[in-house]
Amino acid sequence: MIPEELASFMCMYRLVQWQISLSYESYHNLHEWQTPRPLQLMIPHSAWMDLPPWGKFRDRVIENQDKYDTPEFLHDYSSNFTVNFPLDPMKALIFDNGRMLISWRSIWVILAICV
Repeated sequence: MIPEELASFMCMYRLVQWQISLSYESYHNLHEWQTPRPLQLMIPHSAWMDLPPWGKFRDRVIENQDKYDTPEFLHDYSSNFTVNFPLDPMKALIFDNGRMLISWRSIWVILAICV
């Protein structure tokens, strides 16, 4: 589960930066697959609907919020997120003197997954 949580965080970092600052620079730092689609900019919706990496999926969810903006759907979507992480999951984090760090090797694997 740790690799999925790290990958989710790393992949969404740029999107969350843009959502917070709404600056030109943060918008242009988004990955191409993260760029908001017109419906995301025009129709009010829950913030989680901006997170899935598939544009057409985001459109469909936003167009049908009454069907998808439910605790059940959000649970099913978030609990089924998986990552093909080729390393030992226990090596994704390093524990050092009471600190928890992300291993650099894990970061490179996760960033390759995000792109």
